[in-house]
Amino acid sequence: MSSLLVNSPCVALLTCHKFPEYKTDGYLLIKALKEEQIEARHVIWDSTEEEWSRYAAAIIFSTWDYFEGKLDLFLKTIKHIESCHVPVYNSSAVIEWNCSKNYLKTLPDKGVAIVESLWLPPEKLIHLPAMLQEKGWTECVIKPVVSAGGYNTFKFNASNVETIQQYFKDYSCELIVQPFMEEIITEGEWSFIFMDREYCHCVLKKPAIGNFLVQDIQGGSVHPREPPAWMIEEAKKVLDAIHFSYLHARVDMIRRGESLIVMEIEMIEPNLFLKFFKESEKKLASKIKEKIPVLRKTT
Repeated sequence: MSSLLVNSPCVALLTCHKFPEYKTDGYLLIKALKEEQIEARHVIWDSTEEEWSRYAAAIIFSTWDYFEGKLDLFLKTIKHIESCHVPVYNSSAVIEWNCSKNYLKTLPDKGVAIVESLWLPPEKLIHLPAMLQEKGWTECVIKPVVSAGGYNTFKFNASNVETIQQYFKDYSCELIVQPFMEEIITEGEWSFIFMDREYCHCVLKKPAIGNFLVQDIQGGSVHPREPPAWMIEEAKKVLDAIHFSYLHARVDMIRRGESLIVMEIEMIEPNLFLKFFKESEKKLASKIKEKIPVLRKTT
């Protein structure tokens, strides 16, 4: 690792071996931080060679492999970085809450609408056909509670439920089964991006023809949007209900009539779609500087 600039605070943008150079949003943010006289660089989160105490802060940015059997190591690493008196955004407390989709269970009691869901350990999948019949669900989606980017997420129905049961029978974590939301196809999924509790921008994500996953790595497309004020307020209410301090967050929702339904809340390493919104990277760089005392002293 090259030496840091003398007397220059450095921010680590945590990434992974799978995406060692996040060349769009990551480099936009590095440039914006440089304009704030703050050095920043991509750092592999599970590198065994890093001296974390070198950094003024660590931003979880594109660690898009932690859910592939590495969650325990990921949490341990983030807590280790914090033990070196290096602030991490978002913090280990946020990560522990957000890393399992079981957080969705807590939202209805806070007045937040979610997709009706079944949470099942793999051994309970044997009862899945009867459960679906009782619910009256036809087209469904199944995914692990620890997952991102459409990882191990499948659409299925009664005709191929046995394939789903076989695939997940020895899986290592709980699973979520939900009725398929047709709005994903007819309109798409709305993603509202917030920085330090302040709304920043929004995109509408659409799946490729013949697919149902909206993520760009799954062939989905991204469309910048200016949503009506009521939608922004609804998305803000979701994060207000959580009571976590955060640097960045993304609320993914579908629109059904005049209401919004939460699909997921991403507070670990959300794709923030900075490249679609001019100077949004500067806003994030400013928020980073505001949050971290040693960075505020750079000017």
